[in-house]
Amino acid sequence: MIGEDEAASVPSKYMFLAGLDWRQRRGMVFAGWTDSAAKLAGEAYNHHIYTNCYRYKGRPLGHWGDGDSNLWNAGGVLHDLFGGQALAVLRCGSLNEDSGASSSWPNARLSAASLQWRKVFDRDFALTIALDHQELSQAWGSNGPQTWRDTQLRVQLDGWLH
Repeated sequence: MIGEDEAASVPSKYMFLAGLDWRQRRGMVFAGWTDSAAKLAGEAYNHHIYTNCYRYKGRPLGHWGDGDSNLWNAGGVLHDLFGGQALAVLRCGSLNEDSGASSSWPNARLSAASLQWRKVFDRDFALTIALDHQELSQAWGSNGPQTWRDTQLRVQLDGWLH
């Protein structure tokens, strides 16, 4: 919890970030929640007096979801799956409820899923295969409800020189 503003020398508007994880030798599972609205949309990341707020060159500093967002996530990591490491993450919630205050995200509902597998070979190179899906649903755009969907299959090879 962090206080965005103060009244009577104590924080008065709060943003929240909470999470938990459970770890063991073979992997871990995790869940998290964030609420970056600070009671009033448009205040924490975009304040009318402190114009820089939680931004650097217009980009959010605190949470990737930017201000005025309420997001949930859950996932897990599994070690030693086919000699590599697997990651699965689900995210959902609302982004930028103060529409127009952020250039990072539209005012939308977010649903996202990501599956990833990575293997490092002899400390010289690594192979990553990932499948990512994201859906943003805007309640009312200029032409009524709008939905954007993006699905990507990514194959990445990283190498290191010793």
